Amino acid sequence: MKKTLLAIGLIFVSWFVIDFLVHGVALVSLYDSTAQLWRAQEDMNVILIHSVTLFTVFGFVLIYSELIANKSMGKAIQYSFIFGAVSGVSMGFGSFAYMPIPFSLALSWFGVVLFECMLGGVILGLIYKNK
Repeated sequence: MKKTLLAIGLIFVSWFVIDFLVHGVALVSLYDSTAQLWRAQEDMNVILIHSVTLFTVFGFVLIYSELIANKSMGKAIQYSFIFGAVSGVSMGFGSFAYMPIPFSLALSWFGVVLFECMLGGVILGLIYKNK
């Protein structure tokens, strides 16, 4: 239980920081150029945004901690790559399929999700290493 809570906490904080840097800094000009697609900043539900992230982290950690046997850094990296690629395709290219966003934004979303998951995999590998 301690490992699970530690993993959830560390991964949530790392994803929060990355999301802030990417969405709040790096992609701001791209979001500004497509402002008609987004809610105004003051209309965004910040609590829901963070709750969705926490729920995703919770699932990411529990799938690995409860369903992956023979835990190791290699298994954590494999798992996080698969989870990240599937989630990133859905987030980036799935959104591109039905929203008029630039392809560069779809690609960015895919890359960020994959990167966050890979970092999460490293954290899982460090926490759940077999003794």
